[in-house]
Amino acid sequence: MRNILSYAVLAVFFLGMGCDQVEDDTLLVQTEELLFVSGDQVRVSGRVISGQSLLLEDHGFYLSENADFSSSKVISLGAKDGPGRFIGEMSGLNAGSDYFIQSFMNLKGEVIFGNVVEFTTLSAAVDSFAPNFAVPGEEMIILGRNFTADTRVFFGEEPAEVLEVRLESLIRVRIPASQVRVVAVRVISQGNELVFDEPFEYQSGSVELVSEFPEAIRLKDNVFFQNPMGFWIGLGLANGSEFISYFQRYQPESNQWEKISFLGDPRSFAFATEQYLGGGELEVAREQLEPEFSFYRLGENGFQRLEDLDFVSRDSKAFEVNGDLYLLGSQIGGPPYFRKYEASSGSWSVLPSPPELFNASHVHFVKDQQVYLISSENTLWTYHVQSETWAEVGQYPGTLGLGYGMGQVIGEKAYVGLYRRSGELWELDLNTLEWKSKNSLPPIPQALLVGHFQHDGFLYLMRGSEVPLPGDLPMKLYKYDPEGI
Repeated sequence: MRNILSYAVLAVFFLGMGCDQVEDDTLLVQTEELLFVSGDQVRVSGRVISGQSLLLEDHGFYLSENADFSSSKVISLGAKDGPGRFIGEMSGLNAGSDYFIQSFMNLKGEVIFGNVVEFTTLSAAVDSFAPNFAVPGEEMIILGRNFTADTRVFFGEEPAEVLEVRLESLIRVRIPASQVRVVAVRVISQGNELVFDEPFEYQSGSVELVSEFPEAIRLKDNVFFQNPMGFWIGLGLANGSEFISYFQRYQPESNQWEKISFLGDPRSFAFATEQYLGGGELEVAREQLEPEFSFYRLGENGFQRLEDLDFVSRDSKAFEVNGDLYLLGSQIGGPPYFRKYEASSGSWSVLPSPPELFNASHVHFVKDQQVYLISSENTLWTYHVQSETWAEVGQYPGTLGLGYGMGQVIGEKAYVGLYRRSGELWELDLNTLEWKSKNSLPPIPQALLVGHFQHDGFLYLMRGSEVPLPGDLPMKLYKYDPEGI
């Protein structure tokens, strides 16, 4: 009897256990969340939920541009052992397009799908680029977002070499050559064109050899000037030792030279402007130099001698404004001076001393009533002839070399540079006083700027070398287009 009761108790116990352990037959797959969406990529998570152990033959996602998934791409992640989370990724999508994605799993040949999630890929956008002024071959950085791997960049119509697309937000390109100075920067991503509002500007300046000096000599310490009769270059020393007593005059329209005699004494370190010439030094005996005081005015009938100077002028800075002559400084020594010759009265007057010592080695240029000078410390000064006042207005960004550079004005721009042994050339906007670098000229060993002029929007530059060069190499006259590429 006792044994029967024991078996009955055990039977009830095991029967109770069987009733408590109900088998969990849950089995589904979910599309959880979009982890990352860009212009051409999506990363999404899914999850297999099951109360049983299982072995999936495949799992992943279906992706389609249609809600009915009639044309789908499959992100297959392969076999999976057991439930849990999984992540899939696909690239090569179309930017700015609508897509539908759903998870799936394949269990014993039966494909089970999860819920559908709709999303839109992002469109590319541009923010900025740098630099906005450069030369071909330099690198540019373009910043924006959602740049796809097939992104292309154009400068106007010229394609650029794309060096890198980083994190879909940065593009490195190499700036291509162009025949156009100012161009639009265009970014094309999956056929979608994005154009910056701000244009890109190429550093400009093209050069053309137009003539040579009529004689195979090297001039130094000469004078040069320009008037309606042409470009004048003369006096000074030929080949470093021989004084010359004439000018060579060039006509840019005819590309012809003419030799013009000078009846005065040959000299070096004189001053010369459109209408005036004088001062300097002359050789009175072998290697013995003395100041020259003669002073001339140039008119239609040639050089007319005026009353001699009563002061020493050697390598003075000379310029004309309103027909009057201004002279600055001297390399003889002593304090700086500033003098004015008034054409109407034929008399000289002394002006207040300038803020710094200026002479012929310093660049100057004239615009209306303003005279601009660049000091030995790169300071840009202005002198207003009516108020007789000086003002410091900026800094020259280039190198000064050994002095004796160029200053010319064309329209609202000034062109400065080409100092001795320096090939730099800069453009100054006279309205904003902002500087831009220009393309340099062909290099010449120890280059010397013998004369500089402007005509019809072009610069004309006579260049030579301070040192003897092998062969018969006359000085060369270049025509420089500031806007050329």
